[in-house]
Amino acid sequence: LYAADVKIEESLEVLTPLLTQYAANRQPDEGLGDFYQRLFERTDARKRLTGKEVPTFEDLAPKLVQLGVAQ
Repeated sequence: LYAADVKIEESLEVLTPLLTQYAANRQPDEGLGDFYQRLFERTDARKRLTGKEVPTFEDLAPKLVQLGVAQ
């Protein structure tokens, strides 16, 4: 989970840094989900999202700051 409860009018602002990183640093034929897994060094298998997951932004925030994606 990249960000929880994003309002539609804020979605562009929230996703632009992630998509910019993806465009600049993805590997050939790498999908966004796989890029995300690699970026955050997640080795656990991706699961189907149900919308009931506990947000993990707090866990990822230090890495986002390090990458310049969040403040």
